[in-house]
Amino acid sequence: MMVTLILLGILVLSPYYSQITMFPSYELGRRIDVGNFLQGIEVVIAILWFITLFFKLCIYFYATLLGFANVFHIKDYKLFSFPVALIMITLSLIVYPSVSYQKDWDTKTWIPYSLLVGILYPLFLLIAGFIQNKKRRSSNG
Repeated sequence: MMVTLILLGILVLSPYYSQITMFPSYELGRRIDVGNFLQGIEVVIAILWFITLFFKLCIYFYATLLGFANVFHIKDYKLFSFPVALIMITLSLIVYPSVSYQKDWDTKTWIPYSLLVGILYPLFLLIAGFIQNKKRRSSNG
């Protein structure tokens, strides 16, 4: 699906316009006009975006609640729902105050940050786990 959307964006909108447009798939839906009967596809795309965003947010929120309950050894995760919701709303306004700030942060900071959190941190944990296992084996044996 992603390859099809990217290919359509490049072929229909051009590579440059597809790159600078914030939502190229929405722009593709806006440009669809088959006769007089197939128009307004951008409304369907927007509705699908809202539905998928809702479900994605619910899954992330649920996983966060289960994670907090697991870390603090509490059986009922519902205890955290209101405080975590307040924290998430507040942080969403603080972390990305505007779309221009988000674009700037994504282009300058996201790649080093994702490399740190996605590669270096797990690699550090893996090495620390190997060292702990070697210490345990040497003390037991």
